[in-house]
Amino acid sequence: MDHSERSAIEMDKYNTIVSVCVQWMVSGDTPFYADSLVGTYGKIMDHKNSLSFPEDVEISRNAKSLICAFLTDRSVVRSIQDL
Repeated sequence: MDHSERSAIEMDKYNTIVSVCVQWMVSGDTPFYADSLVGTYGKIMDHKNSLSFPEDVEISRNAKSLICAFLTDRSVVRSIQDL
């Protein structure tokens, strides 16, 4: 694994953590909660299908957009070298 691949993996982790924290702050709900670590990981990896926003909490379109922006596919995440 070269430096660029390691950087992309680290960015994936960072982006997921930020996205989870933002959703937790605005909704009070952890977005990928599961009864097991494997279940949580599976939901994170399948975020396009598993991410949902609670209907009983008003979350602005901008906040939803920010949360989703941090959850991008690795193929579209820019590396540090690209910045």
